[in-house]
Amino acid sequence: MIAGHNITLATRHEESTPQPPRRVLMIAAAFPPIGGPGVQRSAKFAKYLPAFGWHPFVWTMDEMKGLPNDPSLLEDLPPEVTHSTPSESVPCVELSPT
Repeated sequence: MIAGHNITLATRHEESTPQPPRRVLMIAAAFPPIGGPGVQRSAKFAKYLPAFGWHPFVWTMDEMKGLPNDPSLLEDLPPEVTHSTPSESVPCVELSPT
């Protein structure tokens, strides 16, 4: 059952030891705390991935012109979902021409 919905997840039965969670990189221009209608698809996709054994890491924008900033949207995501923005990432190195 998922978050109060009457949905049962099909699981694979394995006789071996449980596998560690798989990780997936999601690149989404609009993702919480950015708000707006386009955010819902990527946010809900990331929200339910841990139920299937995936831990998503979302790389997203700092802000998007014309879309609101709504930090409350982050409260709906489980702790397995992590995200980063370009300003939080490793700085780019400028290469000089040879």
